[in-house]
Amino acid sequence: MEKIIQGDLWKNVIYPKFTGKDVLPLEFNFDDYETNKELGTNTLVHKLGAGYVKIGCLPPKARSLLENIFSAVLYHSCDRALGNEKVFRKVIAELKYLEEEGVRIVLPDGTVKRVYFALSLVTGDN
Repeated sequence: MEKIIQGDLWKNVIYPKFTGKDVLPLEFNFDDYETNKELGTNTLVHKLGAGYVKIGCLPPKARSLLENIFSAVLYHSCDRALGNEKVFRKVIAELKYLEEEGVRIVLPDGTVKRVYFALSLVTGDN
């Protein structure tokens, strides 16, 4: 599987917006799941959704580690009938913050850097 940073979208569209900055790609994934599914067909009231974020340029082995997968949102699936913007509003705000402001990190040698993140992929089931 090709990493996002090897593709044309990253090279020609996303990365040029961050000239002179350290930037990492983010992937946002979401899916619905049912709790109490073994109870029968009336379990749709227990259907939940989860959204999580991963850094898109990590090696495959590191990408699958739970320490590199970040919970972003939990929601009741029927709330999506109100519109995705309402369900994902806070996630969108956080992603914009990471893109515009970044995060300040201190490296082991004491150097302080600011790292920015760019949403580069959104996936979901159904």
